[in-house]
Parts: sequence; structure tokens; C-alpha cells
Amino acid sequence: VDLFMLFGTVSWTGAEIQAGGLIGRLISSALIQIFSRVGTLLVLVVLLILFFILATKIPISVILRFFSDLFKFVFKEVRIKVTHYRKARLRERMRRKVVEKYSPPEEKETKKPWLKKRKREVKKEPKPESQLTKPAPPTVQEKYLFPEMEKKTDYNYPPFTLLDPGKTYEKIDKNELYEKKQRIEKKLAEFRVEGEVREYHPGPVVTTYEFYPYPGIKISQVANLADDLSMALGAESARVQRMPGKSSLGVEIPNNKREIIKLRDIIQSEQFTSSPSKLTFALGKTIHGEVYITDLSIMPHLLIAGATGTGKSVGLNALIASILYRAKPEDVKLILIDPKRLEFALWDGIPHLLCPVVKDPKKASAILLDTIKMMEERYQRLGFLRVRNIEQYNNQVKRTLKEKKGNLTEKEKEDLKPLPYIVIIIDELAELMMIGAQDVEYCIARLAQLARAVGIHLVMATQRPSIDVITGTIKNNFSSRIAFRVPTKIDSRIILDTAGAEKLLGLGDMLFMPPNYPRLIRLHGSHISLPEITRLVKFVKEQGSPEFDEKIVKTLKSKTAHGFEDLGEKDALYEKALELVLLTGQASASYLQRKFKLGYARAARIIDQMEQEGIVGPSEGSKPREFLVDPQIYLEKMKREE
Repeated sequence: VDLFMLFGTVSWTGAEIQAGGLIGRLISSALIQIFSRVGTLLVLVVLLILFFILATKIPISVILRFFSDLFKFVFKEVRIKVTHYRKARLRERMRRKVVEKYSPPEEKETKKPWLKKRKREVKKEPKPESQLTKPAPPTVQEKYLFPEMEKKTDYNYPPFTLLDPGKTYEKIDKNELYEKKQRIEKKLAEFRVEGEVREYHPGPVVTTYEFYPYPGIKISQVANLADDLSMALGAESARVQRMPGKSSLGVEIPNNKREIIKLRDIIQSEQFTSSPSKLTFALGKTIHGEVYITDLSIMPHLLIAGATGTGKSVGLNALIASILYRAKPEDVKLILIDPKRLEFALWDGIPHLLCPVVKDPKKASAILLDTIKMMEERYQRLGFLRVRNIEQYNNQVKRTLKEKKGNLTEKEKEDLKPLPYIVIIIDELAELMMIGAQDVEYCIARLAQLARAVGIHLVMATQRPSIDVITGTIKNNFSSRIAFRVPTKIDSRIILDTAGAEKLLGLGDMLFMPPNYPRLIRLHGSHISLPEITRLVKFVKEQGSPEFDEKIVKTLKSKTAHGFEDLGEKDALYEKALELVLLTGQASASYLQRKFKLGYARAARIIDQMEQEGIVGPSEGSKPREFLVDPQIYLEKMKREE
């Protein structure tokens, strides 16, 4: 019947033969009279499919799923091709605009009468390569991210050629992705978790498989099987989370070969170069391979935690490098506190520093206290001009200077100066908290609560996210946090208030809690190596030397600067501590720490005040301090004064 419907009559050795035979012709003629020719074809196709199912015993659901997957695959491939084509056209248009905007002036002045006759000959020649693809001469500034600013200031922005470009990696084999998709469905089905993986999104480090659970399946049922999935796939770890805006779950499986995301790939991106903020941070890429940047001025403070070797220090170096590529020394100043004495040593001497790199943890609270005083002075300046934040202040100063056109007194020149942003970066918070928890916590809380409006921002990192380091006061004032891989779920909950960081892969793999966003974002941090830092620092140092703040430098040079002694007021416990020291004859900071449960900085300040008043002598190493007064007589004098 099918042969007759499809071919009718065929020619064989010169004779006309009915296809399908006599029976096929009779049945076809009867069906055509009943259903018409089109209806007969539909009936025969349905019957053919039914006979095929009965003969092969394949369920109809499998056949329908096969054709559905085939249609989705073809549609997805077409959509990807169209998207790539549109992006390529957009990049080509942008490239042409950039070439036209920043082309050398000599090329624009070639319109002369004596060249008109040769115009057609020039058109026949092959077009030269774009200036963006061939190496530019030293005089051309296209190697720089912001060429329009190069000749307007003495400071030249670093060229991105100082950084190493990222490598090109092969795409993941689709057969491998399909195989893992089937293994995920099979493993979940073993635990009676029914569903199907409909899509997968390969990324630079992990591939996300979208799992659509059948009705009645809870999210927790899938999430609790993460370890079983990682074992079935032979992966280091597996992470399950909800896909935002979809009724599916994302199963994140590490790739067999992970990509290294270089910082150069991020700072060359359109998102970074078009950002107006001076505090743009090139964080890295999302799990789908999209560039991700953030603005430190919006955060406004950042707390980072993670185990040793997971990428904290590399992330801090990437932050500093991002600022150097975006801001001039007069726009942003840095205070680097490095209790480990190793991480920030390469950055010492760059012109963006407000003071030398602070390596003594005992001086950190004093530096933070000086920053609080600086914050209060800035608030007075903002109040004088009746503005609310540093952006409005700097704009008002520029307008005032433009209106007066240089006719300023010495006092007005001193007062009407734009204020730079100040970024305080602390590499190991735990070291500071061990020496003086109360003093450091007070300074951090004060700065975190008030410093945003005047352009002072804190970035703190620690490898020990315990409750005695990341206290409740600190967490409440740091809404933006980054968690690299941590050992346990407890550590993850301390930094992020939820589990998940213990399943990260390390080497820059992070969970980012952005401000005013309810969900965590998994990112792969950008990498910058030591040779790249060395080249970048060398270039920046050639632009000029740093201009340090005199008050902070004086604090660093002071031998007795431990924190709050510069307040000019005696500690509330000074009288009790002095009485205890005179009675026991033990004048040491450690003794006061034990007796009054103080931090080291506060106890040392009390001892220094006793030394300044001439009660005890200077420290002599391991020897006890010498009393310069008679303890008994001085005690009687104190009682008479009371």
C-alpha cells in the first residue's frame, strides 16, 4: 500500500508495473475514496509507526523524546551560530569605530589635490591590517586602555601588554557532555529521584547540567545526592543549586581540563573598559564564561575568607592591579596592611600608596585610628560645602575652581582640593585580632559604618573564618563577602551564612555575595602571576614616587604607637591598672592582659602612659621594667588625691 501511494507505477524493462502489487492498488484506492489522498498518507504513516513499535518493542515515550531532543539540539545549534554571527558583527563595528577614533592624525591629513589622480590606484591595493591587530609603534597609544587620557596628565596608565594573555582552550567534546548527562539521570534514578537533564552549559572550569525534576521531587532530595553524583562521575566535587528564573536545578560538575582565567582577558573586556568607576574590580568569569566585574564603591566594603592556597592573595593582587589600570595616584590612595610580611612586599613604593606597606601588626590599630581621624576631617569638609558624599564634594570643588579661575588665596587652595578615594587592604585579619581584638574591632566597625560617604573602603582577608576573627559586629557591617574553598560547612556558614564553600575547587573558585542581591554567585577568579606584578610595578614606579601622609608615617616611626595612646585621654582602667602595678611590682602588658582581660594594644598603651608619666622605666627586653618612684609613697599620694 505504501509503495503504491509513494510511487504509483514504475517502468521495468519498458513495461509499466503497478508498485505495491494488485492488493496494494485495491486497498489504496479504497482508502483514497474514504480519506482522500492526504488523509490516506497520514493514516499509513501512523500505522507504519505503530507496526514499528510493535516489532521493536520500543516505548513510544522514548521515540517522542528522541525526536524532541533532536529538535532541541538543532534549534540550539542554530541559535548559537546566529548569536556568534551577531557578536562577530558587533565586534567588527566596534573595532572600526575604535580605529577611526584613535587613528594617527597623519592619516587624516592626506587629502591633497595632487593625490586625487592616484586615488583609484590606491583603492585597488589590499587593505592594511587593523591597528588593533598589528603591533603599534611606541608613539601610538592604542596599547593603553584609555588612550584619550595619555597626553592630558603626567601619569600614563599601564598598557595591558604588561600582562600575559590567556590561552585558547579546546571545546569540550559533545559526546563527553552527553555521556555525563546520561550518567547523572541514571544515578539519580537509582535513588528514585526521577527527572531529566534537558540542557548543559559548558564553562571555563565547570559545566552546568540543567536537571528538571518530575512532580513530587524535592530540591533537598537532589542536593543531598551531590556526593553520590561526584563519585559516579569521578569528579572532585559536585554542587547543586536552583537555576534563577527557571524551574530547574543546576548540577555543577568540574571539567576534566580547567581553564586559567588571566587578568588581561578581564581588563581588556568591554565591561571593564567602559566602567566609569575608579574602583572597578576585575573579579573573573561566571560559570558560563561571562566576564564579571564589580564596583568597590557600591559594596562598599569587602570581606574575604578561604583556606591557604585557595586564591585569596591572588585575588587581592588582582584588586590592586585593577585599581592601577583604572585610577591615577591622585584619584585613589592605598593603605596595605600585611602582617604576614610577604604578600604585599612587591607593591611597596608604587605612587598610589598613602603610606609604606604596614608589616608590624602592632601598628595596625594605630594606622586604623589615624584613618578614623582622617574620616572625621573629611566629614567636616563635606559639611562645609553642604554635600553628602565624596562624589558631590569633588564635583563642587571642580566647579568652584573653574568659577574662580585660579584667583584663590593660600587657605582656599589648601581647602579646595579634591579628595582621593582611600582603599585599606588587610591581608590577614586573624593576626590583628590576636594582638588586639577589641581595638581592631572598634576601628573596623567605626570605619565600616561611616567611611563610605567620604570615600574610604575596607577590604579584609583571613584564612581562619572563626567566630573570634569574624565577629558579629564585623559581619553586620560587611554585606559583600567572598568565600574561597574552606575546610568545613561551619566555616562556610560563618562567612556566607550558608553552606557551599566547602564544595569549591580551589585555585580561585569562589562564591560571591554581592550587595543587595539575595543569591550567591559562583565565579572563577582572575589570575595574575608574580612576573606580571613585577612588570606592572616597575612601569608604575617609573611614573613617580609615592606621596605619603605625614601623620601616618609619624605613627609608623613611633616606637610607642600601639593604638589608642594618641587620643590624649587616659584609659578608663588606667587608675586601677596603676594601683595593681604598684601593689604587685609587675609592670608588663601581658600581666595587665591576664588580670583585666584586655587586648595587647590596650594593655601596652596603659604601660606606655605609665612610662610617659615617669612611673616606670623603658622596656629592657626580657627584664622587668624598673620603677622610677617608690610604690608605697605613690600609693599614699593617690589616696590623698582621692
